[in-house]
Amino acid sequence: MRDRIVSDLLAYHRARLNDVTPEAERPHPQNMDQLAARFGYRISYGPNSYLTPPNEITLARGLPRRARRVELAHELSHGLALERDPNAENPLSYEDVVRYLHASVPDMDEHLELLATAGGDELAMPAALVQAVLNRCGWNAQAVWEVARFSGVPLADALRRVVQFDESRRIAGVITKGGYINVAETQHYRLPVWKGQRMPEPHITLGEGVSVFPLPHRPSHRIVLLTVGQWEAA
Repeated sequence: MRDRIVSDLLAYHRARLNDVTPEAERPHPQNMDQLAARFGYRISYGPNSYLTPPNEITLARGLPRRARRVELAHELSHGLALERDPNAENPLSYEDVVRYLHASVPDMDEHLELLATAGGDELAMPAALVQAVLNRCGWNAQAVWEVARFSGVPLADALRRVVQFDESRRIAGVITKGGYINVAETQHYRLPVWKGQRMPEPHITLGEGVSVFPLPHRPSHRIVLLTVGQWEAA
């Protein structure tokens, strides 16, 4: 399960998103450039993407539209993690707290990048939209396609969002091309196959709880989602 500080950080992303989003727009994916402006950021372009505190984001030139959306959300997440309460006596950012409480992680920079990816998912694929898709589709492979379609993000990012959406769920998913696994995501479950390996017949390999969704107009591409059940911490 996520620890308290990570849960609080992601809740802060959702709260800040609601702060700057009119209530009628909240169930819908936001225009990321407008969201950046509402948060007070300017956008420029360069060879790589990065945040320059306090209020400038540089995006890599030439990113495809869907990848650009995710990249901008990622950099906005870095910015939200650096925000401080100006009214606090000793203001600390979430990044300050993470660096202190998670000091034992092997690679702090990589750790912060992973947190920014999770935070960016909260911005690019709002929880209300993901929940609405799951309510309609159920926990199956088609839900991944619908989250990607409605949110305007790459399929791999939508797979990660669905797999990580409910932290109590044992779940895994892959995206295959020509029978080989290109993308794999898991939570509280170990897949018997992994990226780069051939994906045998999913219903035989993975058993019950598996669903398969062939991508429209791309029959050699498939999304496979496996829901195992609820995960209980020891």
